Amino acid sequence: MNNVVILEIERISPTIIKGLKTSCIASIHEVMGRIGALDSEIKPIDFGLKMAGPAITALNMVGDNLAMHRALALAKPGDVLVVNAQGVRNATWGGMVTISAKSRKIAGVVIDGNVRDIEVIKKNKFPVYARAVSVAGAVKETMGAVNIPIQCGGVVVFPGDIVVGDDDGVVVIPRKMAPDVLRMAQERDKKEKELAKKLRQGKTPYEVLGLEKLLHEKGVREIQGPFNKLFKK
Repeated sequence: MNNVVILEIERISPTIIKGLKTSCIASIHEVMGRIGALDSEIKPIDFGLKMAGPAITALNMVGDNLAMHRALALAKPGDVLVVNAQGVRNATWGGMVTISAKSRKIAGVVIDGNVRDIEVIKKNKFPVYARAVSVAGAVKETMGAVNIPIQCGGVVVFPGDIVVGDDDGVVVIPRKMAPDVLRMAQERDKKEKELAKKLRQGKTPYEVLGLEKLLHEKGVREIQGPFNKLFKK
């Protein structure tokens, strides 16, 4: 589907987006059945930031970022730009597009590829996730595609899917699942807070989570005494 630009995406309620942004990303991943997490190689360029928003997708041609520029021009405030850069060494994203995206209130960008101008990105406190940093630039000659399903970090991302990112990485939530995921993530976050309270009182996860029963069910033997006395040469 090269040479195609789809101008619109379906967006869900901003209230759901806001709720997902305040939810723990680990909880989101867990309640979805541990799916949707991008490859761990895709990391935040700067820490202490969080993003959440519907995906505007772009498929770049190799060494080219024309599709990314078209996608950025179509993005609305609160959107997250998700780009498949075809795994080349060229930097698809940099300082000037960071300034543009932040001024237009874009929520963040995820690049399955490289970026550059790290100083500018950090100075603007704009959420950018990428595989690596590279000084090599990209050309603007050949259109790939915009707002079609793409692969990013090993996950298929559809336009309008919800993309959530923090210091731990990025998780993609299928758009229709988002309301249920939010509800379940909030319930899990509440349980985590209750668990943390018990841990601060001196309990261990082994005790609180009832892992003794699990070990018993698995037939684990616990033997009294130090190893060097129990198993002499």
